[in-house]
Amino acid sequence: MSTCSGFAGSALRARSSSARAPAWSDREIRRVAEALPAPIFYVAGPPAMVEAMKAVLEKAGVEDTDVRSEEFFGYESAAAVTS
Repeated sequence: MSTCSGFAGSALRARSSSARAPAWSDREIRRVAEALPAPIFYVAGPPAMVEAMKAVLEKAGVEDTDVRSEEFFGYESAAAVTS
C-alpha cells in the first residue's frame, strides 16, 4: 500500500489547506491519482467537510477502500455563529 506522496501529495495538501484556494474537482483528483501507483487518500476535518470530500473522491472514481478519514467534532457551523 502506498500513500499520496511526493509532488502530487504535497500539491493536494497545500491546496487543501489554503483558505483562498478553490476546491479540488473530481477531474483534478482523477488526473493526480492516475499518476500514482496505488494512492491512498486521507481526509480529516469537521463531519460535513469529510462527507463532502468523500463524495468528490467517489465521483472521481476512488474506491472506498482507498480512503482513510477522521472526523473532528466541536466546530460551530456558520449558521450557529451568526444566530
